[in-house]
Order: sequence, then structure tokens, then C-alpha cells
Amino acid sequence: MRVDYTEAQWVGVAFVVLGLVLALAWLVRRYVPPFAALLIPTSVIAGFVILVLGPPRRSTSSGGIVRLRQGKEARRRP
Repeated sequence: MRVDYTEAQWVGVAFVVLGLVLALAWLVRRYVPPFAALLIPTSVIAGFVILVLGPPRRSTSSGGIVRLRQGKEARRRP
């Protein structure tokens, strides 16, 4: 199912997702003692959470950039 949002709606979705991730990072910082003891900022923890939960990355043997265009893989070669 694909939803076609307007640009303003995508901005709203992004703010909601960022808010949820920051709330999750705040909970992690509060209840995981090593993060609180090391004084790691909530925003840094949120960045790592986004990296972990983000889309999986594929490595290419040629070092090219893999892009997804309209559901098909397309490789851009230098």
C-alpha cells in the first residue's frame, strides 16, 4: 500500500517520527545506566537509534552508489 503525501504532510510525518525517536532515546538514557553515567546526549542516542532502525544498506563490490528508482535497482557507475 503506497500513500501519496504532499510535501507538508511529509514534513509533519518526519517531525512525528523524530519526536518518537527522541522519546525512545530519552527512555533509553533514563533506564540504561551506562548511557546516563557517560552523559551521552539524548540526541546522539536518537541518532544511533535511527541508524540501527533505518533501512538496511547494501555494499557494492564496485563501490558504486545503489539507488532505488520506482521499485527497481539502478546502479550509477562513475
